[in-house]
Amino acid sequence: MNKKTAIALLTAGVLVVGATVAGATESIRLVVNGKEVQSDVPPQIVNDRVVVPLRAVGEALKADVKWDGETSTVTVDLPTQGNENNEDREKMAKIAKGFAEWQQHARTQMELIDARMEKSTGMTGKEAAKEYAAIQAILEKEIIQKAKEIYPPYKHSKAHNEFVDGAYRLEAGSRLLAMALEEEQKGNTEIGNTLAEAADSFFSNESKMDKFLSMNCAECHDKGEKK
Repeated sequence: MNKKTAIALLTAGVLVVGATVAGATESIRLVVNGKEVQSDVPPQIVNDRVVVPLRAVGEALKADVKWDGETSTVTVDLPTQGNENNEDREKMAKIAKGFAEWQQHARTQMELIDARMEKSTGMTGKEAAKEYAAIQAILEKEIIQKAKEIYPPYKHSKAHNEFVDGAYRLEAGSRLLAMALEEEQKGNTEIGNTLAEAADSFFSNESKMDKFLSMNCAECHDKGEKK
């Protein structure tokens, strides 16, 4: 759609609205592409015509609206299809880059967790409790909390959600291990063993977590662009 056609349609739309609501006394809602637009200057009926703020409508259509006071000229430049495609590509590239950085962060944190889990094997008492507490802190602060700030690409959302679910399960499992250790220290061996067995069931989602960690989001989107 070229600029002249778009402006003509915009003008036609205003005239049709004017014909539809002429004579109305209540406040006039301004809706562009199905979304209500708020403006500091509300639409008004003047001589049985609805007059709408051009800047509010133009910007809602992603147009660049300018006023030249010297020539008393209003200029409206609607984005071309090419510009819109470029903006979409730039937006997707930004999302992919952020997602790839998040993946790398998650990989690093999971490596730390694996190292601490291995280190805790065979430990007892305060040393083991210290490792479990460190694992919980990494899961809570570096994975679960940070995951809430991530907007994954749609095609990777399932793998991402499964990874986060796995992180919650690991966090719950590490808490159960800490509780098991505490009961064993109290001499409640049977209860400790029961808690430890329950904890094992929370460590069964590692394959789905690995799927997320092994994905190459940047490479995936590069292939999509080449197609």
